[in-house]
Amino acid sequence: MLIENNTVHHYAKWKRSYQPGIFWGGVGNIFRGNSISFGPHNGFLGGGDFADGVNNLFEGNHVADCTFDTIDSGGFYTCGQRGAAFTNRGNVLRDNTFLRIRNTAGLGVQVASNQAVYFDDQMSGWLVSNNTFIDCQIGLFVGGGRRNLFHGNKFYRCGTVLYINNQGMVGQFDNPTVNCSELKPPFATTCSTGADEWMLTKAPAAVEWAKSWPEMKSIRSEYLGYPAYNELVDSVYCCANDAQICELLSSNTNMEQARQWQVAFERNTQARAC
Repeated sequence: MLIENNTVHHYAKWKRSYQPGIFWGGVGNIFRGNSISFGPHNGFLGGGDFADGVNNLFEGNHVADCTFDTIDSGGFYTCGQRGAAFTNRGNVLRDNTFLRIRNTAGLGVQVASNQAVYFDDQMSGWLVSNNTFIDCQIGLFVGGGRRNLFHGNKFYRCGTVLYINNQGMVGQFDNPTVNCSELKPPFATTCSTGADEWMLTKAPAAVEWAKSWPEMKSIRSEYLGYPAYNELVDSVYCCANDAQICELLSSNTNMEQARQWQVAFERNTQARAC
């Protein structure tokens, strides 16, 4: 499917949350040149435990003024629950623009951030390249996932470039979804490592999957539960003159800890105030 050059704005007026501008899923679809704006919750929502998604391309889209009525949400949101954390492979998010992705309506009883791109519950295996983030609370959020590659993105007047945590490691709330043995397909289990193994050994296309994504074979044996092999490379970011927070890596961790989690940082540059 080709979803191209659509304009969606001022949506979700009646049901305020989980009514995205574009809901997506499936295999080999292209979402190009779409404009999504003025949504109280997500701009793009899908993949993962919502609809699964493999080899999709999101290119040249413009997402603005979203998540303003909610917290803990994303302009572009996907989630790895229900066994889908490691099975959404080959998806690419490139040359898109995210503008003013932040809460403006008040936080209510919980304090939680909004982010332009939100990979929740160990969503893994994405390439995010050459995107532009302007006036967003957080640009990129990795909720414990692995092998997400963030290359050549630009951040202007964002509070935080990358928020990353270790929620799949021992003692963290997502650890039971990787420290498990149930061997079933995605959506039939909450065991993400088991769903990963099922795709490689039991699925009708198991041979093709093992050939296309050999890194899936080592998830149990290499840093199980770690946010391993994420990369933040060639980023450029600059701060607003009155910024209270302006950081490359979120203050929930530090560079040394992230590197112990096998996260790579290379050639990221802070420019002058903007």
